[in-house]
Amino acid sequence: MAALSPPLSKRIYIAALIGLAAAVVNFEGFKPDSDGVDFLWSARAAREIIRGEDPYKHAPRRDMIPYPLTAAFVAMPFAWLPYPLGGAIFIGISSGLAAFGLTREGVHRSFSFISFPYFLALSTTQWSPLFVALRFFPLLLPAALAKPNAALPVALLSVSRKGVVISAGLLCATLAVYPAWPIKWVSQLKPFVSYIPLWTLPGPLILLVLFRWRQKESWLLLLSAVLPSHAPYDAFILWLIPRTAQEVLFTSLISWGLIVCRFMLVDQMHIRTLGALVVLFCYLPMVAVLLLRGSKAKGANSTGL
Repeated sequence: MAALSPPLSKRIYIAALIGLAAAVVNFEGFKPDSDGVDFLWSARAAREIIRGEDPYKHAPRRDMIPYPLTAAFVAMPFAWLPYPLGGAIFIGISSGLAAFGLTREGVHRSFSFISFPYFLALSTTQWSPLFVALRFFPLLLPAALAKPNAALPVALLSVSRKGVVISAGLLCATLAVYPAWPIKWVSQLKPFVSYIPLWTLPGPLILLVLFRWRQKESWLLLLSAVLPSHAPYDAFILWLIPRTAQEVLFTSLISWGLIVCRFMLVDQMHIRTLGALVVLFCYLPMVAVLLLRGSKAKGANSTGL
């Protein structure tokens, strides 16, 4: 039986509070880190497009991986602002929308924002909170084109006719502005290092969720597990899976075993080691949640999805 939705006013209040807190913390607490950190590429590329420059003229680096040109178009509304401020507003809006959606089935789901993947997304101005919001706002589907490897599991469960039309329009707009960008983008991906959770020990244990194949959450987990990822912040979309307060708290607290990754990211830690830790502290707890939830759960009644 689905939980009753909290009053709309309460959800708006919580979403506004989380969004504002995210923006302030990102701006005041993490502003010194590379002027907007991961959001920098998209905002900078948007400015360069406006000036008629080539956003792919910069040599790719391990710490500044080029995104599809669609990311620059999504970031265009923030391109007029200084990078740290634009990034803070972006993560604030993304977090607020995600919170509004998650609390639809109970305010306890706001505990997702104490998870380590969210903390890392907040501190590096990432896209994953916006992808969580996408699950509840299908018109945000075009945002999935900004980082398809991270957004695809949510996007496939959030397809709408209007979203597809807008996404196609966005893609056509990028090709009209810069027809060769897909070739240029692919040519610059060589420095990109990634892990695939399912193929990273103990990743094969994720397949245990097939015992709950009727639940949509299981497919979200599996889809995420077969796509390449770069760091733990991408795993925040998995917090669409926990439903009860116990599930959300359990998965959020155990994810802090990844704190070592905050100080030993890809440059210092072997990517397979990083992937193994993400599997251990994010994916396998979600597997446990799904297995313990019971076989009576049905995907159609899934409050998270």
